[in-house]
Amino acid sequence: MSTPVSLVSAIEKAVSERSLLKHPFYQAWSAGALTRQQLAGYAKEYYWVARNVPGIMNEIEKRVPASLAAGTKKILAEQASEEREHVELWERFARSLGITKKQLRSYRPTTTVRNAVSNITKTARKGFEEGIAAMYAFESELPAISSTKSEGLIKFYGLRSKDAHVYFKEHIKEEKHLRLWRRFLRNVAPARRRAALAAARTAVAAQNQVLDGVMKRYCTGMMR
Repeated sequence: MSTPVSLVSAIEKAVSERSLLKHPFYQAWSAGALTRQQLAGYAKEYYWVARNVPGIMNEIEKRVPASLAAGTKKILAEQASEEREHVELWERFARSLGITKKQLRSYRPTTTVRNAVSNITKTARKGFEEGIAAMYAFESELPAISSTKSEGLIKFYGLRSKDAHVYFKEHIKEEKHLRLWRRFLRNVAPARRRAALAAARTAVAAQNQVLDGVMKRYCTGMMR
């Protein structure tokens, strides 16, 4: 990677190669092949991810280099606050599937899902560059994925309520976050780019692992 811009391109290539839209679970979602019970299982498993994203953002904020503008920490703190609000939006999605907040909060996700989230958190703790690369990989497909999910909920599963779609509509508008990550990534020092790309690949693998965990518990007949 000879230029800072190539780091962004390399991360996007890594994401594309293991795109979540290619995962059997999301392909089944888009084909209308999931049951309501399987959607509910996904909602409960993914809640663990949603609840932990604010903490990952906080880990990145803690590791902002002194060389960056003083306002960087504030920007990241605001993003962490937004992510905490997104937890409530996910609770509304779960509610549209008949899952109460109490059921969500008491649910214990699979070891696969917990390990996947732990891997992203540990990666963010390695350094600022690792954290921003992991989050860029984590969020870069969210607009496309959220649009696909929302369309599928209406077309195949009859879920049209505001609660069913509010989380996904919010994440279709993810470009503001993506611009921020790209700006940071373009300024990563050459000596840190390899570690940043490795962190992005860890995040991509973890996201696929989350869906693997959902399938292991709720979609055994569809396992790849």
